[in-house]
Order: sequence, then structure tokens, then C-alpha cells
Amino acid sequence: LCEGQHEAIVGEETWDAVQAQLLTKTPARGPTRRSDALLSGLLRCGVCGAAMGHHFTSRGQKRYAAYVCQTYQKRGAEACPGSRVPAGQMESFVMDRVRAIGRDPAIAAQVVAATKRDLSQQRPTIQASLRAIEPRRRALAKERASLLRSLGHGETPSLVERLAEVDAEMGEADQETLSLRQQLANLDGRALDADDLHDALARFDPIWDELFPRERGRVLELLIEEVRFHAVREDVEITFRTNAPEALRAGLPGDAA
Repeated sequence: LCEGQHEAIVGEETWDAVQAQLLTKTPARGPTRRSDALLSGLLRCGVCGAAMGHHFTSRGQKRYAAYVCQTYQKRGAEACPGSRVPAGQMESFVMDRVRAIGRDPAIAAQVVAATKRDLSQQRPTIQASLRAIEPRRRALAKERASLLRSLGHGETPSLVERLAEVDAEMGEADQETLSLRQQLANLDGRALDADDLHDALARFDPIWDELFPRERGRVLELLIEEVRFHAVREDVEITFRTNAPEALRAGLPGDAA
């Protein structure tokens, strides 16, 4: 540590006074926890895909809760038609749907079938991504061989730097290939089972009533991938997690089964 060679910009007395004031100043209070809104982090706008945040409006002495599209909230109706829905109405709809699966095996079977369709649609997409990587990797391998030949005639900083970049890009391509192949291998094992889903949800209601708001949100996160509300069509799409039975068995507080 070296002593400064220039004159102080702020006098010592002024500096001490400012530090004393900062020490006694109450710090600003920011958010300390995640929202306890039931669908926080799960609900998205079906029109633009943005998250729908939990907001309150006041009319007189009453407060009204709603989920509002963040695109609409930040940029107005021209950016998105304005997905907005009362919080209680949306939360009740989602919970009724979850309970219906536990009560009706036919609805559980529909959810399982929808999940299988989703998984079957993922396979061609993953395979196409794998096919797209291979030409890029071949081009990188060819460039690498050329760089190595050039380095044999004399090393320059630019050649060394580019070789390092090519090696890094090849490593990323290899990692991406490995990840995609693992996704393909996992697809068959991710299918929902109707009986398992029904059994897991059969224990849902007795435990649900005893949970705190934060715990209820956590349970829904274990069960649901996302909820999409489309304001224009006025419909709701719920995507359930493919590992919902296992997640629920592991995640329901107080469940010893």
C-alpha cells in the first residue's frame, strides 16, 4: 500500500462527518423473500411468453390482487394485448385442475397422454440439433489441422490465439453433443405413469390444507412446469412435470409414504 502523492480531494473533517452520517442512516429496505403468490414463477402470458407477475391495486379501502403480463406492465398494450387476470380466479382454476387429476383417473390419463405427446415431439428436435452440430465440428477440426500445419512453419501470437479459440469451440460442441445424447437417452424414462400420478395426488388435499403459502407454492413447483394464460383466447394451458409423482412423493411436507 502506497501513500498518495496528491492533495486530498475531501478534507479530513468533512470525510469524518460523512462517514458518521452514513453509519447512522437507516439502510433502504428491499425485498427479503420470494413472493408467496401461489403461481409466482409458474404463470406466463400465452400471447408473448413473458412472465406474469403478482400485483395489487387499491380501490378505496380494498386491495385487489392480479397476475399481470410483464411485457404489458413495462411497455404497454402495443407490445402485448395485456394479459391480466384476477389472482384468486386463476389460482382457483389451477387448483381445481390439480384436484381433478387426483379424483378422476380419466383426467390423469389425459395428462399422461399429453406428456407422452410432448416427449415424442422433443425427440426430432433433439435429433435435429445433433445433426446440426456435426458439420460445425468437422469445420472446426479442419481449421484446427490447418492451424497446426501453419504453426509448424513458425509460431505467431495470432495463430496461437486462434488455435485456443478453436479448441474451446470444439470443447463446447463436444459438451453440447454429450448433453443432447443424454437428453435422448432420458426421454423414454421420463414418461408419466397414470397410476403413479393418481396415487401421488390422492394424498394431496389432506396435506395441502395444512401448508403455509410458501410451502404450497413449492408443491406446485414440484408438480407443474408452467401455466400459460392467453388473454386473447381466454384459455389456460397447464404443463405438468414429467417426474411429478416422484417429485410429489419426495416433496410433500409431512408425507411419510
